[in-house]
Amino acid sequence: MISREYYLDYCKRFKKVWSFLKSKSYPEDKVIHEICELRGYDYGRMASTLKEVGFALLKEDEDLSMLQSAKDDLGLINSDGQFRLLKRFIFPVRDMLGNVIALIGWYPDEKKYITTPSAMFSKQCLFFGMEQLSGTGTGKPYFLVEGIFDSISIRSAGFNSIAIMGINSSRYQQAMYSMFRRIIAIPDNDEEGRDVFLRDKWKLPMGSNYVSWKNMPFKDIDDFVKNYDEEDVRELLLEMWKESSRIINIEL
Repeated sequence: MISREYYLDYCKRFKKVWSFLKSKSYPEDKVIHEICELRGYDYGRMASTLKEVGFALLKEDEDLSMLQSAKDDLGLINSDGQFRLLKRFIFPVRDMLGNVIALIGWYPDEKKYITTPSAMFSKQCLFFGMEQLSGTGTGKPYFLVEGIFDSISIRSAGFNSIAIMGINSSRYQQAMYSMFRRIIAIPDNDEEGRDVFLRDKWKLPMGSNYVSWKNMPFKDIDDFVKNYDEEDVRELLLEMWKESSRIINIEL
């Protein structure tokens, strides 16, 4: 069993690492501009949310020896003795109090995401975006999506959103549904995503809903948000909360 003392120390050490990485990063505005360019985002719409999540991109030839001294439980160093998130856009995974518990590096290559194998990180035991609970408290409505940038896009429109970080919902995640008053789940618009709501694979509680897209020209909610007008996106997302059907059918 993990002790409270160990967890507090772990979070303290990760906070120090994240501060160090930010200090070695290109300026925040440059990092956000590059992410928006690579992902096709409108900077004006997405910048504040991306800054809220927090991103870093390390400058080349920076001295990262401080990371070599970090304990193995943070999972920062790979088998070659190098920081495993070099040349990637780095952002933190946080617990519901805002503590950094792992790091993810994103870049649009064949790997896309690399996550530090940190001791307190488990995809099966948390959602991405849990830190929003420190602001909203429990018992509030949330959107539930597959991907990290799906959730960030919805947040940019002014809504609370968490991500499963995959296609499967574990029993631990299902137990956490009790923290939310109502969930509207938006799986990706592909074969696997449609299977989620047809078979209730995420095992949503009573009173929560899935979204099914008809004539949707995009793969996911992230693509939808960046290709539609901001007010249109907000209006559609607000309309979803007025629906009571288990499966909310949206036709574009």
